[in-house]
Amino acid sequence: MKRLEQFNNPIGGEVLNSGSNENKQRPETGKIARRKKSPTEILEEDNEPLYEAGLVKIRGGNYVDYRGHKSTDSSSMDPEFRRKHMGDKPYTVIHTHPKLERQTKVEDPSMLIDPILRGFVDPEELDMKTEEMRESPSLPSGADLLQILADKNNRTSIIGQRDPVTGKVAGYFIIKRTKDTPAIEPIPYGNADKVIKWYNSSEVNEFKRTTEALGYFPVPETGAKLTLEQMADKERALKQIADKYKIKIRTVSNKGYEYKDGFGFIKKGI
Repeated sequence: MKRLEQFNNPIGGEVLNSGSNENKQRPETGKIARRKKSPTEILEEDNEPLYEAGLVKIRGGNYVDYRGHKSTDSSSMDPEFRRKHMGDKPYTVIHTHPKLERQTKVEDPSMLIDPILRGFVDPEELDMKTEEMRESPSLPSGADLLQILADKNNRTSIIGQRDPVTGKVAGYFIIKRTKDTPAIEPIPYGNADKVIKWYNSSEVNEFKRTTEALGYFPVPETGAKLTLEQMADKERALKQIADKYKIKIRTVSNKGYEYKDGFGFIKKGI
């Protein structure tokens, strides 16, 4: 099956693979080059890989952390940050999906649990959590896809697959709006009651029905290992969603990794 298109230089002339020497600007004569850090370098410098990272770059600016709080399963933008900095400007957003690489050793499974919740988790559930983080796909979630449809200024959304133990970024999913992407009702940021109402609106419900009908959601039970057939189905469904909503979804693997259809990024040769 034809996989989603892969490419090496998804945003702003910066190469996501920090080990590459391609496309780096040469300094003008007599000036010292000040190379901008790549997203991979920025993400891997963060020393809390268990949490979903959240970075935004408003056109013409640099990547900055937009999170109001840290979470292991979401990366919501701080309302105050949005009010002060976002305005009506186009932007690119990056967040991570924590995913254990199959070769990563976990000495203490409790370290994969949010520190706030560690005291409440049954020890018998820890092995299941470890298996879940190894075997669950790192594909874009429904919220990831819906976000770019409901915010015309969110021109590009990038999802990095990052190991919650080593902090290594294996690769990226890049979701881009096009001129033909349909506009659905905008998200009413900053008002919880209106967001709930929006989430249950006819346009959003249509999106949810579409993704479910195509078999993209729900994912298999927690900790379940996807079969090759299930992975192929997920890949096919993701491509159909992209075609229906006129968005581009591409993947880029970092050095030493490759994309496995319908699953995520894995070490080459494994």
